Order: sequence, then structure tokens, then C-alpha cells
Amino acid sequence: MKNDTILRRILYVGTGLVIVVTLILAFLVIPSVIIDTSPQADPERAVPGILFVIIIHLVIIAALVRTILVNQRGGRINKGLLIGLGVLLVLLSLMVSDGASAFLNHTDPIMHRVAISMFICTGCNFIASVLALSAVWYSRRLKPSSK
Repeated sequence: MKNDTILRRILYVGTGLVIVVTLILAFLVIPSVIIDTSPQADPERAVPGILFVIIIHLVIIAALVRTILVNQRGGRINKGLLIGLGVLLVLLSLMVSDGASAFLNHTDPIMHRVAISMFICTGCNFIASVLALSAVWYSRRLKPSSK
């Protein structure tokens, strides 16, 4: 029982970090990108890409919440799903850091704040991926396979 609680807490923290990333991208980054006045600004191309990343994050949140609910009800955790989510979060970290690097070149000071926010999102995504992968390792360690 205690082991399942620890495992769920690992997943809670990872889910919380992904939710924070989604909120930062939706309510801080997108409005700032829309009002960007730099000569390099191209909101018509940047906003759909950020929305795509937000949608992927929402799917990841749904999968993490499903995993937590299955674990609470006594079911087995799908390790393949958690490994896939961990790898996907690492790839999303790379995508978001690429966008943040692009916004660092803008002359508008607001875009520097956006770049810093996106680097924070990159860190949160990476930590969430490490937590998802550690949950797989922790669940394997706790529940040996029956042969």
C-alpha cells in the first residue's frame, strides 16, 4: 500500500509539472507571441506550432491521469505507456527549447521573457520525463513479474 502511494506521488508531481507547462504556454507565451513587434516576428507560423505542443501536452496529461486512476483502483501500471510518455516529453523539451532559442534573437524585451518562460517549460518537461521513467523503474522494483 505504501509503495503504491509513493508511485502515485511520483506520477502526481509529473502530472503537475506538465499542467504547469501547458498553462505557461497557453496564457503567457501565446499572447506575447501574438503581440510581438520585432522585425523577426512571424506569429502566423509560431502560434500554430505552440498550439500543437499544447495539444500534445493535454494528451500527455490525460494519459498520466488515467495511469494514476488505474493505479488507485488496484490495476497494473502500463509501463510501455509511461516509457512512451517519458520519451515524448524529452522530445517536446527539445522542441520547446528550439522555440525559446529562436525567441532570444528578437529585439522586443517581452520576447526575452517568453524565451525564459519557454526554457522553464523545457526544464519542467525534462523533470516530468525523468519522473515518468523513474516510475517505471520504481514499479518494476516493487512488483516482480510472476513467472
